Amino acid sequence: MTSRTPLAAGIDAVVCELPDVGCRAFTYLATLLSICRAAAEAEVAAVILDRPNPIGGIVEGGGVVAGQENFVAPYDLPLRHGLTLGEVARLFCAEQGLAPPAVVPCDGWQRTPIALGSVYVSPSPNMPTPTAALAYPGAVLLEGTGLSEGRGTVRPFTLLGAPGIDGDALARHLAVAELPGLRVRAARFRPAASKHAGALCGGVELYVDDPRAWRALPVVLEILAFIRDRHGASLEPGAFLDRLSGGTTLREWCLTSGADPRELIDPWTAEHDAHRDRVAPHLLYRAEP
Repeated sequence: MTSRTPLAAGIDAVVCELPDVGCRAFTYLATLLSICRAAAEAEVAAVILDRPNPIGGIVEGGGVVAGQENFVAPYDLPLRHGLTLGEVARLFCAEQGLAPPAVVPCDGWQRTPIALGSVYVSPSPNMPTPTAALAYPGAVLLEGTGLSEGRGTVRPFTLLGAPGIDGDALARHLAVAELPGLRVRAARFRPAASKHAGALCGGVELYVDDPRAWRALPVVLEILAFIRDRHGASLEPGAFLDRLSGGTTLREWCLTSGADPRELIDPWTAEHDAHRDRVAPHLLYRAEP
């Protein structure tokens, strides 16, 4: 469904229940916003059966440049937005002047920075574990490059690399960077499908040993910087990276030799207080004490 898809006559309400992963690029978000707009235009109630955000209330990344919205960046939110889909829908409809959705909240849930562990519900075959969900807000950006994000393996979004990459050197680089919450090992893998299918890839496997401290974007930016400066021909940042990141800034950084991840992280982080103030009236859940 898109916002231009008319709803069938005689519908009283559209009920939506989608398991999300708390990342703007995960396309269930775009689908939900299209449903909200289509329902409002048809003067039909939108009912959202909310689900927990499995990666909690932590915010990472920047927003979407005006005019650059697309299916993997459908609205101006940080890449890791810290909201449930019900809360995003409330925000979207209020800002767009649409009829508010009826959100049925999760009973007893509090916003926490920790993935849901034993009660994690996989929303996709490529999001099989809480660790994959935690890695996704960074590792998804590799889809816009020549690097494998692990699709076609049993460790999507935690096995990262490409043919010819020195995984041992990359693992050492990440260890020296002392990124909070990360354990890493060099890895060799051969995707059965998707990018580099059948080819032996060198790279790393990511492990999250402290979900509260973990941040996906600093880890992935360090990987991109290492490969840009050591294996530049493998990086291949393309137009889809612009779509994923909501603008051209990340791709331009990838093409600038020696550019530091802080050049992106610091401006993004500076936007987060404004994001929290903006979404506060639309929140449904208390933060974990």
